[in-house]
Amino acid sequence: MFNLLYLVVFDNIVSKYRDRKLNASVIAVGNDVYADQTARANAKSPFDGNVVCDFERMEYVFDYAFVKLGIDTNKLHHPILVTEPVCVPQYNRKYEGPMVNKTL
Repeated sequence: MFNLLYLVVFDNIVSKYRDRKLNASVIAVGNDVYADQTARANAKSPFDGNVVCDFERMEYVFDYAFVKLGIDTNKLHHPILVTEPVCVPQYNRKYEGPMVNKTL
């Protein structure tokens, strides 16, 4: 069975917007998107259907998941399984592999 200490569940959405009060760019991921009206309005998924199309947003999702898991080292000492749908376009496969290796 799963050890619930290492289980993280969140919506796979990312919001990038400019906060006028802070005069800074803000990136919200997962359930943090729902905390702000502007973030909710700018929320997008990195997926089109079930294929990753926005690799920058997907990298934010991986970073968010690792932060929520409490991983703060440069090297990961546990295997991670990343799956993909059947017949994923070659373009996506070409960019997803290096992105996952760079992020992990």
